[in-house]
Amino acid sequence: MIIAPKLKFCIKGKCDKITLTDNTGLYNNTTNLNAWSNNQVLGNIPVSLIISAKVAFSDINGVQKALYILKNTSGVNLYPAQATNSFDFPEQSYNLEDGIYDIIYAVGVLNPDVAVDYKDRVLVTCKAEACISGLWIKYNNSGSKEDQETALLAESLLKGVKASFVCNKFTNVSKINETLAKVCALANGDCGCGCS
Repeated sequence: MIIAPKLKFCIKGKCDKITLTDNTGLYNNTTNLNAWSNNQVLGNIPVSLIISAKVAFSDINGVQKALYILKNTSGVNLYPAQATNSFDFPEQSYNLEDGIYDIIYAVGVLNPDVAVDYKDRVLVTCKAEACISGLWIKYNNSGSKEDQETALLAESLLKGVKASFVCNKFTNVSKINETLAKVCALANGDCGCGCS
């Protein structure tokens, strides 16, 4: 019996809330051996045997930027009583900038040899996408060619960010992301210090 948890997430609101979702699934002896059991689906580990669980977001240099505790020995327990194919944890605050993050979903169970951490490298573009939506609304309201060009530029930069990520060109992601953030700041009249 080994549990290999899986995770997905959704950033919401004004890029300030996150919902984490366990999508490990339920045990199946032919298609999902390393998934959860519950009262109806037996064969592997139920969520009741979890003693600790957390999700950490780190930058690509390994510096932890956010930590979400899902279960600990101090009384935090965000797991349902019974696992289902997919279950959401309560929405939590989120305050990371757009960029590349390594995510680790670590689950500790009574027997430490039966849990494998879930790891993934993800690209977060919530703020950029919100900016681009705002730029298109601005163009729609103004009809200005300049506003249209700004929205198209921002869209092109975001495509460059995504393409660079897919091609593992992480330095390019960072540079293009910085340019995109400046375009958004300038377009919104919020240059601040350091952008010119």
